[in-house]
Parts: sequence; C-alpha cells; structure tokens
Amino acid sequence: MKRAYSTAALGLAILLSVLASSCDNTNGILSQIQQESVTNASDSKFYRASVEGFTKFDGYYYATMVAAYRRPTGNAAGAGWATVSMGDLGTSYLCKGPVAAGGKLYAAVKNVADTSTLGIYSTTSSSTDFAALSPAPNFGGTALASVNVQALYAANDKLFAVVRDSSSNYVLYYLNGTNFTPTGISGSSFIPGVVYADSNYWTAQGTTVYYGATTSWTAHSTASDTITAITADTTSTANRVFVGAKDSHVYAALTSAPTSWSGIQAWNSDDSAAVKALVYLPNNNQVVAGRGMQGSYTSTYYGYYELTMNGTAASFSGSVIGSSGLLQKKYDTTAKYLFVNGFYYDSAASRLFILENASMRKLSGLWSTAENGSDGWTTE
Repeated sequence: MKRAYSTAALGLAILLSVLASSCDNTNGILSQIQQESVTNASDSKFYRASVEGFTKFDGYYYATMVAAYRRPTGNAAGAGWATVSMGDLGTSYLCKGPVAAGGKLYAAVKNVADTSTLGIYSTTSSSTDFAALSPAPNFGGTALASVNVQALYAANDKLFAVVRDSSSNYVLYYLNGTNFTPTGISGSSFIPGVVYADSNYWTAQGTTVYYGATTSWTAHSTASDTITAITADTTSTANRVFVGAKDSHVYAALTSAPTSWSGIQAWNSDDSAAVKALVYLPNNNQVVAGRGMQGSYTSTYYGYYELTMNGTAASFSGSVIGSSGLLQKKYDTTAKYLFVNGFYYDSAASRLFILENASMRKLSGLWSTAENGSDGWTTE
C-alpha cells in the first residue's frame, strides 16, 4: 500500500530534504531507505500509535500498541494485521509483551479501566487461543493481583518480568516453574532488557551492567548516565554486548572481557533524546541506535543512527564529527521524524522492524525494511 503526503506535508518534506542534502547518505546498510516509497500511513493498523513491543512466534509477527496484533510472516508488509484475542477477555485489554520463551508466547495482561494486572497469559501455538496461567503465579510470594508488571523479556528461552513495587523500585523476576522468583536486581531505575550471550544473562539498571545466572550476578559500573537500552551480538566468534545510555552514549564490551567497555557519543550532547533502543545487524557489523523521548517533545532529534564496529572488536569505527555529534549518517526519511521505542531483527528473513511513537504525528508507528534497505521503509 502506498502513502501520499498532503501537498503541505510534501512541500515540507522536500524543503527538509534540500536542507539536509549536504550530508552524504549514499553509504551504509540502510542507505536506500532515503529513497523510500512512502505508503499511506492512515491505512495502517498502527496509524498515530505508539508501538511498544514486537516478536515472532509460530509463523506470525506480533506487535503491541495497547493490545496485541499479529500478521502472518509470509504476508506482505502491512497486510493482514488483526487484533489478538486474549482468552475470556476477547480484545478488550492492555498488554505488556508478547514475548516468546520456552516454546510459549507470554503476555502480561491488564485491565483497561484501571491498568491492574489481570494475569500472565500464554499460548503454545498460533492456532490456540491465549489462556491465563492457572494457578496464577506469584512474584516472590506476592499475589499477582497486587503486582504492577511493567515489562516482559525473553532470553535463552527464559521468561523475565520487571515489576514496580510499592516503593516505586523496579524489580527483576524470572519464571521459575509456576511462580516468579526475584533475581536480586532491584532499584529506582527501569530495567531496559535482558539478553543472553556466552553462557551468561546480561541486564542493566542505573549505570550498572549485571551478568551471570538468574540469581547470581556480577556487577560492573559501565555508563556515565542511566542505561536505557541493551542488546547483544552472538553471531561472531567474539560475542559482544552493547548498552545505550540516557546521555546519548553507546558502550560495547566483549563477553570475555566484561569489565572493559568502550564508549562513543552517538549524537549531540545538547540533544534531549536518549538511546532508547539498540539492535545489532550482523550482515554489515553495525549497531543501530534509536533515539527515544526523554525531554520535551519539541526536540528536533528523532530517528536513528548507524554505528559501525571495528571487525569483531568491542570498539566503534569513526568518531564524533564536530559539534553536530553525527557519528555515521542521519537518513532523511519518515523514520527521522518519530521517536524510536524499539527494534526487532528477524534474522531468518534479514528484515528489520522499527517500533516508533507516532501518537503526535500523522504517521504509522510500525515500519519494516530489508536489512540492506533495498525496499525502503514500508508501513506495517
């Protein structure tokens, strides 16, 4: 499906393109994205939406904006998205997730009226409806109904949950049998994710990276500001972990040297955007950093940047360029004008999805492209 800008919007887009023409955007893995075929965003299920979650399970892609939606992976981009029914709740619910772990797809489901947690729902097949786990799991002995689940993560087929407790601390749990067990990680900062690399789980809170087993961790103070994103490269011989911070820095370390981190500023320190999301694209050895909302929405800094790695080392190629703070390229495409919530890379299809906050713009909140950018960003 094709999208047509209004005359005014088209004129603005052309003007912005002219103003940015001095930037050489002919190289890089997503270089052809600046030639995108702009599609009709108003036809998208995710028009003016903030897409918060994404995963792949049993022949379907799943995306979350309030409720969960899915489409067959074999469909063309944007074709066949439908609301996921959540057991006895039907399609009237709020959702954290879904995430795939241990052959199941899990979602933390909340009440539309008061956002209270109604249950942890799961399914073992895309052809089977979701059902609440029964009996309802507790969280370290606290009843599910009294728990505020903020996020679900999956790593190494294990399910993790971030809960905000009565003291406003964020606590990380993992599903241990039929109940959730505390991992021992807790604090005032949000926990942005969990990844698995080189036989260890990796997560972060505040300025500290944690690595180890589910209840036994080694901590290393890594960043100069709060860590807001985490991802890993497990495709190369030398596994690497990457974290992004609120102050626009991205850091990398070899899993074999977890206390030795190299960092680089991905964009201008005057920018109010944090590194909200990171994804590693193995075919071109690049980390893509998404800029998320931290300060006022009036910031003009959105979109994403590409950071190229030095071979299999935990270091970045290039350095910050002048006062603009541009490390690689800033592509003047639709994605430039939206805050990034997350990425999802489908390695089997070599396809990248970008989850964005389009709630205040007349655009779609979900886009995808081939990893090499050959088909441009397409609205989902």
